[in-house]
Amino acid sequence: MKTTINQLRALLKDVIIWQNLFYQYKEEERKQTKAIQEKFHLKRIIAQYPYIKGGEWKSFAALHGLLVVLLLGVFLFAFDYVITSLFLVMIITPLSNLVFIYFFKPYKIEDWYLVGAVYYGVLIGVLSGITLALASIAFFMEGPSLLLETSFLWLIISAITYVVGGVFPFVYNYLEKAGLKHPELLTELAAIEKEKKAALTGLKDQLQEINQKLEKATQKVESYDVVPAQFKTQRALEFIIHYLETGESESLEDAVERFSFESRDALRTMRILKLT
Repeated sequence: MKTTINQLRALLKDVIIWQNLFYQYKEEERKQTKAIQEKFHLKRIIAQYPYIKGGEWKSFAALHGLLVVLLLGVFLFAFDYVITSLFLVMIITPLSNLVFIYFFKPYKIEDWYLVGAVYYGVLIGVLSGITLALASIAFFMEGPSLLLETSFLWLIISAITYVVGGVFPFVYNYLEKAGLKHPELLTELAAIEKEKKAALTGLKDQLQEINQKLEKATQKVESYDVVPAQFKTQRALEFIIHYLETGESESLEDAVERFSFESRDALRTMRILKLT
C-alpha cells in the first residue's frame, strides 16, 4: 500500500506541474492573442478613418440645413425677425455641441450615446422652460420678441435633432457604408486581415518553449498507469490518497470507487466535496 501511495503522490506532483504549465500556456496565449487583436483592430480603425471622416459634420449639416430651410419656410410669415433668429440659432447650436464635446469628452467613453442622450435631454428640458417663460413675457408685452423666436427655433431644432439624429441617423449611416465599401479600403483591410492571421499563426511559434514543456509533462502524466486517465486530476488524486492514508479505503480500487461515488453524489445534491 505504501508503494501505491508513493506512486500516487509522484503522479499528483507531476499532475500539478502539468496543470501549472497548462494554465501558464493558456494565460500567455490569451494575453498575446488579446494584444494582437487590439493591435490589428487599431490598424483597421486607422485605415478606415480617411474613408469615413467628415460623416458626422456632413450628416449634421444636412440635417440642420434641412431643418433651417423648413423652419424658415414655416415661420417666415409669422415673425418679423425670423431670419435673425435663424442666424443666431445656427451659431448657438454648434456652440452647444462643442460644449458637450469639450466638457464630457464622449470620444473617450464607449457608451458615449448614453451621455449624449442625457446632455441633450437636459438641454431640451431647460430650453422648454426658457421658451415658456419668454412666451409668457411676450404675451403681456404684446409684441414680437427676438429672444422668444431664437429660443423657440433652438428648441425645435434641438428636439428634431435629438430624435432624428439620434434614432434615425440616415445620412451618417449612408456615408459610413459608402466609405467602407471603397475598393482601395477593401484591399487594405484584406491585407490587414491576412497580416493578422499570420500573426496569430506565428503565436504558436512564440509559445513553442512552453508548449514543449507542456507536451513533456503530458507524456509523463500519461506514463502512469496506477489509476485510470479520468482520475489523473489534482482533486481526484488528493481524495484517493486521503482515503488510503486515513484507512477509509482498504485498497486503491475501493478508494477510486469511493471518490467516483462521492463526486457524483456531490454533483447530484449540489454540494462541494471537501477533504475532512
